[in-house]
Parts: sequence; structure tokens; C-alpha cells
Amino acid sequence: MRRVLVCGAVLLLATLACGPLGGGAGEEAVQTAISQTEVAATDIQAEVDAAVAETAAAEPNTPPPAETPVPSETPAPPADASDLSPVPDPAADSPVYVRSHLEVGDDERRYVIGEVANDGTADVQFVKITADFYDAAGNPAGSGFTYAKLNVLPAGGTLSPFSLATHVLDDVNPDWASYELTVESREVTGECSMCYAEFEVLEDALSNVGGRVKVEGVVSNVGPSDAQRVQITATYYDEADNMVGMGFTFADEDVIPAGGTSPFSIILYTGLPSAIDHYTLYVEGTEL
Repeated sequence: MRRVLVCGAVLLLATLACGPLGGGAGEEAVQTAISQTEVAATDIQAEVDAAVAETAAAEPNTPPPAETPVPSETPAPPADASDLSPVPDPAADSPVYVRSHLEVGDDERRYVIGEVANDGTADVQFVKITADFYDAAGNPAGSGFTYAKLNVLPAGGTLSPFSLATHVLDDVNPDWASYELTVESREVTGECSMCYAEFEVLEDALSNVGGRVKVEGVVSNVGPSDAQRVQITATYYDEADNMVGMGFTFADEDVIPAGGTSPFSIILYTGLPSAIDHYTLYVEGTEL
């Protein structure tokens, strides 16, 4: 087990050999919460717009975030997960870009998942990923958006997974055949209560019993401040280091005081029926 501190986010790399995933795992309550999260994206957008407007009013000379195009068409995923390789395509004019992406799901659920990277020198927040969908003939088939699971994406190559559930979007044709992705973000300036990342993860372990993939552990607040809304995000990879799934949760304790700990449990809710070889964990919270 290696623990590496990357740009203020805790990154753990566990090299494991787990059995094949089932066609999606987790409890009904988890699936309900995830669907509610995706459906409530418009509420998140309203909060983001308000925060951006407030920041813009304070700093009128700050330029608006630039969109980063991702290759125009993504083919349907092959049946063999080993054929799914990361598709690094950073735009030359932006350090924030989608590093890899793919479609996962089954007959009832369709997700676009991936990783967004920040190779720049400034921390960014409000990292929004928008997908425009097309049918087999190339006609528009709707659009949707989501946010990177990390509230703040530190500079220097930090990655964050994202997941967009198209099956809960009324304006997206369920038979879409391809998609385009664009990325928007805003540089972190001034005070940032969401940037608190003084955490270590203790005793983490991955289990896969009957296709129910779960990471459990204990998170420790090693910083000087109390923290709330402590989020733990997991990205799962195959042996070739391709992303094959992701999940996230919040610490069991609503507030973790400085020097305190809290248990957590993450259930994989999006992913391919492919073996998990290793995973990473990122932890961030809001400073009190």
C-alpha cells in the first residue's frame, strides 16, 4: 500500500486483484440517492451560477471560464473491456480537460463516466462537464451535464472522476449513439472553504462479495481545523490503468474535528464488468 499526497488531496493506490464485477452493484438506497443527485443537477447549477456571479462581481476583470473541446465522436464501447483505453486529448489552449471517458451501463441504465485533469498551475472549482448526444445518423439527441466529483481540482495534474446518468434525463434520446464533451471551470481565488484536504485514510480495504464491490476505511482529519461534509471519492482501474468505474460517499460523521476520525463505506455504482486491479481515493471537506 502506498500513500501519496498530491496537491492537497489524499491519494491512495491499492494494488489488488478482484473478481469480475456484476452488472452494477449497490443497495436500493444508494441507487436512489445517486439518481436524485443526477436529477438535481439544475439545483447545483443554480448554486454554481450564484457563486460565480458573486465572484465576478468582486473581481470584474476575471475572464469567464473557457470551454475545452473533446474529440467530436466517441464510438460505442467494445464488448471486451480490455479494448477500452484512456483517450488523453488535452486541448492545447486549456490545462483542464477530459483525460479519459467511456460509456457503461446495462439495458436499463446508461452512464458516461471519465476523468477530468487539471495540468495547470492554478486550482480550479465548478468543473462542469457537458455532453451533447447524437443518434446513429448524427442528429442531435439531447444534452446533459454533471460536475467533477471533487469540488476543487488542485493544480499539477490532479484527476477527478465524473459520472453522467443519461437514463434519468428526459431530454436525452435513450438510443443515442455518440457524444461530445466540453469542460468549463473557474480558477479558485481568495478564500476557499471547500479546499480543506488535510486528511489521511486509514485501514482502507476493497471487498467484492457476490458482485457487491465496496471500499471501507477510516478517514482521519490531520489538519488544524474541524471539517464537515467530508467526501471520499474512489476511482477504480484495470491492470492497464484504464478507468473502469467510480463511486463516492460522505464520512459517517457529519463533522470530523481536528485530530478526529470517521469511518466510511463506498459502494461502486458505475462501472464495467471488468476486473478491478487497483483504485485511488481522494478526500476533501469544508473547513469550519
